[in-house]
Amino acid sequence: MNTVKSAVRPANGENLIVRFVRIVGLVTLFFGRLLAQCLPSLARPRLVVHQIYNAGARSLIQFIRLTRGFIRRLRSAARR
Repeated sequence: MNTVKSAVRPANGENLIVRFVRIVGLVTLFFGRLLAQCLPSLARPRLVVHQIYNAGARSLIQFIRLTRGFIRRLRSAARR
């Protein structure tokens, strides 16, 4: 945690280029670690597709149902 804070806040007399290279290095390390964590899941593509379907399509269906019910209530209230 200290390395991130020290990379974002430049020390006295620190060159802007050195600061930029340090931040790019931290971002590269972050994405490298993230990719290393994601690689095992790519061995099971069917599971990944199923999880994306559950997160996206099914939640969208619930959102459409909720919106439809809300619009029906608004229409019935406007008719009164």
